[in-house]
Amino acid sequence: MAKNGVLRTNNTYGMLVDVYGKAGLVKESLLWIKYMKLRGIFPDEVTMNTVVRVLKDAGEYNRADRFYKDWCNGRVELGDLDLDIIGDSKPISLKQFLLTELFRIGGRNNFSTPGASDVERCVKKPRLTATYNTLMDLYGKAGQLKDASDVFADMLKSGVMSDTFTFNTMIFICGSHGYLSEPEAWLNKMEEW
Repeated sequence: MAKNGVLRTNNTYGMLVDVYGKAGLVKESLLWIKYMKLRGIFPDEVTMNTVVRVLKDAGEYNRADRFYKDWCNGRVELGDLDLDIIGDSKPISLKQFLLTELFRIGGRNNFSTPGASDVERCVKKPRLTATYNTLMDLYGKAGQLKDASDVFADMLKSGVMSDTFTFNTMIFICGSHGYLSEPEAWLNKMEEW
């Protein structure tokens, strides 16, 4: 593909992370991010959101939170992430994974992104409703209700529009933690919106 000018993009890597994550191969999905970084591509918001969702769905709440916060600060540091996440997948080393990929594409890296390090140094803030929804769900499932509420407030402050999923997530979070008056308040707020 690369020899014909068809290059891997954030969308390509995000899709790989998503597919591997949905297959329960969390470790391998994170290896795609390491590989992406080695190729000089910094995750965009959609890819970051996908990583956070995969980690959240695997119950790795602290790691998901750390990945998100690192991304906001222009870093993608997976070295501190435990790539031996419990799962049914057979252990695979980063070297083995990357060698497999290099053999598939011929080991060429003639399409590195100029200025990728500039992108990494920027402070980022989410701009997508889906990202905020994922973060609220992450914090809710981790039992961090104040953090989930803070994300919603930050969403509004940033001018990002909420949607039905936003309100449904907050209703579910409150209800599942025994706060039964809040879901009705969220429903009323949703109707005002």
